[in-house]
Amino acid sequence: RRTRALFLDATAADAAIARVAEIFVEELDPPAVRLASMIEAARDSARRFMLN
Repeated sequence: RRTRALFLDATAADAAIARVAEIFVEELDPPAVRLASMIEAARDSARRFMLN
């Protein structure tokens, strides 16, 4: 699903990363280091799909 959102609108997907991370924390309470790593990976993926 993440890739699909990136393919359609990478900027919107990037903007949603913080909110998705908040939900992830509420649901699964991951270690801070793991969460930071996941956010960084998501932002890197979004940047690769942006056309600029």
